[in-house]
Amino acid sequence: MTLFDSFHQMSLQVINSQKDLTKRVKDKTADLAKAQAAALHLANHDHVTGLANRMSIRNTIQQRIDAKQPFSLLFIDLDGFKQINDTYGHGVGDSLLTRIGQNVSSSLEIGDIFARYGGDEFVLLLQHDNQCDIVNRKAKRVLELIKQSYQINGHQLNVSACIGVAQYDGTDNDTDSLIHLADVAMYQAKNAGKDQVMHAC
Repeated sequence: MTLFDSFHQMSLQVINSQKDLTKRVKDKTADLAKAQAAALHLANHDHVTGLANRMSIRNTIQQRIDAKQPFSLLFIDLDGFKQINDTYGHGVGDSLLTRIGQNVSSSLEIGDIFARYGGDEFVLLLQHDNQCDIVNRKAKRVLELIKQSYQINGHQLNVSACIGVAQYDGTDNDTDSLIHLADVAMYQAKNAGKDQVMHAC
């Protein structure tokens, strides 16, 4: 082998090593990006239903308040869920929450967000609606979507909900006070009976 051939072979090895290193760096970068995306998804989504979680929806609410963009907040609490959980177990209860999440999410308009706030409580953010009649109609539609007969693990389950509505019109409400208003309205709906909507309009 001549000196030229030897040098040429070494050059090819260096080039191939560089290509291999570049590919490995690219693959590692892609893996890291996927891991970061997965971690971000887990941080912002409920592990049972896959919906936006409490932290995520609170951040979104505050962003809308900061932007002075009118919206409506629906605080939703299921009727009789504890009895279902106690009777059939948490697995059935989790499946029911997931099915409810799917039912309501499938009917949302672009920009609306349905989130699990905790336990059997949900929050629906209607980002572009602040008119009482429209919000009330949408709230009743949500009640219809929730109030169905669910077949889960051989059990027929029936559930309903109550909804409290708070509306942001660009004034100085913060996230906590707005959620509190919706929560209070929801308990007023509970006191009025199952399958009810209460709001401040």
